[in-house]
Amino acid sequence: MTTAPDAAHVHDEDDDETPPTPDELLAILGQKYLRAMSEPTPAHPVVAGWQHQAAALGALAARALHALNEQDPTAAARIAAWFHGPLGYGPNPAGHEQWLERFIAGPDMYQQWVDEGRQGAAASALHAMEQRDPAALESIVRGIASPEPCVEQGGNCRTHSFGPFGACPHGHAQRLFATTKEN
Repeated sequence: MTTAPDAAHVHDEDDDETPPTPDELLAILGQKYLRAMSEPTPAHPVVAGWQHQAAALGALAARALHALNEQDPTAAARIAAWFHGPLGYGPNPAGHEQWLERFIAGPDMYQQWVDEGRQGAAASALHAMEQRDPAALESIVRGIASPEPCVEQGGNCRTHSFGPFGACPHGHAQRLFATTKEN
């Protein structure tokens, strides 16, 4: 059974020389989980949702690493070194993206996931700006919104290639403002 290391022996996140051991990484993941789940939670439901998702993924990673460490400590050490990354600041995103495309998603699904992530981020940014400064938002949206009407199909906007993350931001802009930028 794996036990959490003493706090004095937990890997120093600023130490870019030595990756954490699996036990140290388990302590790091546990700490990140508890930080994410601590009250007060964010008031905005989207932010709270992302925070809870991050906590759930940290918990999943900790349980998977614990089980792997019980069965194959060498493989668990490789995962801990990967998590540490080449400079001690976490995994190399490009390397993980290549791995994800090769072993999990494939090229087509990978690109779809990237596009959906970008669309979700754009919708979230639009919502955040809308909450802060409506006058600035109007100026920005009028300059970038497509005047083409949305064509919905299966919860997606075919016109603007917007996925199932809520209303298409172009259609949302068209509803907010009577006129948008003409092409």
